[in-house]
Amino acid sequence: MPYLLPVSDDTYKQHLAFDVESFPRADTPVGQDIALAGSDGVYALGRGATGAVEFTRRIDPPVCLPIKGEEGRWQELSDEQWQQLTVNLAPETSRRDWIVNLSVPIEASDPAEAARRFWSYVQQLGPTELPLFVAPYGEEIQGEAYLLGQPHEQDPEDE
Repeated sequence: MPYLLPVSDDTYKQHLAFDVESFPRADTPVGQDIALAGSDGVYALGRGATGAVEFTRRIDPPVCLPIKGEEGRWQELSDEQWQQLTVNLAPETSRRDWIVNLSVPIEASDPAEAARRFWSYVQQLGPTELPLFVAPYGEEIQGEAYLLGQPHEQDPEDE
């Protein structure tokens, strides 16, 4: 029996921002297929393991389901609902190289201080406030800004 697990906004943002392989959860149904849902919809599929959901696939962008569950509570999905969720997913694409860039002007007295201030700044603001510019390797002109793993408009006139 497949399951849906709606997660908190904090957990969802963490999963969007960082590459995680599993989500610790003591009451995970072992051996079962699992869909993880955030505020934008189902964003990952996984398999139940002892004490965790092991991610098997990310879904970008998230897929909305007509099913809404309660945050933190397992909800059984019928085989038909699971099929409805998974049948229309785009095929997984092969991995490729990407250029990821974060440029931040730092005022400092020397390079070592600039490096320390940079990492403090990154740690303080993190993936919710610092946009990264991501482009296919060799096609840097196609770069696009991302926040929390989602495209983000950088033109202040458009915000």
